[in-house]
Amino acid sequence: MLLITNISLSQAQQILMDNVTTVPTESVSIQNVCGRIAAQRLAAINHIPPVAQAAVDGFALHQDNLNDSQPVHVKQYLSHGQIADEPLAPGQAVGVLTGMPLPLGTAAVIPHEMVQVHKDAVILPSIISSHWNIKKPGEDIAQEELLALPGTRITAGLVSALSACRVSDLLVYRKPRLAILGLTPHVMSSPAPLDPYQLPDSNGYLLNCLVNRDGGIVARHLSPLTDSRISENLAEQVDLIITVGGSYAAGESEALKLLDHWQATPLFWGVKIQPGSHTGAGIFGNSLIICLAGNPAACTVGYELLAAPVIRQMQGLTSATSRVRASCTNTFSFSKSSTPRFLRGKASYTADGWLVEVLPGQKASMIRSLIDFNALIEIPAGQSELKAGSQVSLLLLDQFPAMSMV
Repeated sequence: MLLITNISLSQAQQILMDNVTTVPTESVSIQNVCGRIAAQRLAAINHIPPVAQAAVDGFALHQDNLNDSQPVHVKQYLSHGQIADEPLAPGQAVGVLTGMPLPLGTAAVIPHEMVQVHKDAVILPSIISSHWNIKKPGEDIAQEELLALPGTRITAGLVSALSACRVSDLLVYRKPRLAILGLTPHVMSSPAPLDPYQLPDSNGYLLNCLVNRDGGIVARHLSPLTDSRISENLAEQVDLIITVGGSYAAGESEALKLLDHWQATPLFWGVKIQPGSHTGAGIFGNSLIICLAGNPAACTVGYELLAAPVIRQMQGLTSATSRVRASCTNTFSFSKSSTPRFLRGKASYTADGWLVEVLPGQKASMIRSLIDFNALIEIPAGQSELKAGSQVSLLLLDQFPAMSMV
């Protein structure tokens, strides 16, 4: 198969999307579903609230007594879990608590602090509006109202609504399983003390953060990969393989050699972006492979532009990463490139719109710019400077979550 080389970012992204397979679905308890991606249409199965409820602590009143200046007899006080045994009649009031079902015939609820209680009667203010402080059935959410479509990330608020509808389990997409394989012999993920010529695997742990953020889980993390025979069952165990490093060295590529050893089908090699041009992809069995550069910034940019969309698409996620226009807050110079460049920036939204700071440490080998960045600034080919106040195209990213390596 002829290897496609040095393609545009949009071409690389399209090739990957054309080869994404959606992961299977699974049923998950409502307690553990927040942040997952819905695999079913979600609609309210009952009214919220299901019946008329009191919106305040107070007294339920009959329509005939709303403008009554005479004391109204308090028939009973309802406690939580208790329901009135008879409809409310003219001349009667019932003490109720917030969220409680109201007696039939209730026209309004008056807060307890607005009445005077004398023995077994309440003295009302002069005027009370009908329906006052009553939560009507379905006033919040109506039965069969659409709450979310498949491919929607489940938020805490959505969990609240589903819980109110007494949903106990949801069908969601399984978390994509990934393997992260380091191809640089002297980059180690072992917690053991390192020799002077060895380096800690900062890329592997950074990628784990990003994979968790995007809803995936790192099932295997090997750095360095010392035995290519690990491939025997790997394609059956994971949905996506990410290799790090070894994408280009003196004109050779350890990543391409690995794909050849595995007899994987190459999709492309080389993407016209900076940093991270030495990036490729292939198919091994049922798994996609994305080969990222080893320099920290190049690895991160390659992940955000190529791997992150794949992981989201695997889960049927319909929302795309946001692109906005922003004003640059500082002047920054860089080498001119014949391909688009992606700088790491710190974006914020103000009354004047989006602002972005170009962070220090923009060399591909540096980690400094990765600490605070939450956006990628896309620089057109041929440009070598950003001036403070200039308008730029911004790719908004989520902040890194807490890290946990499997």
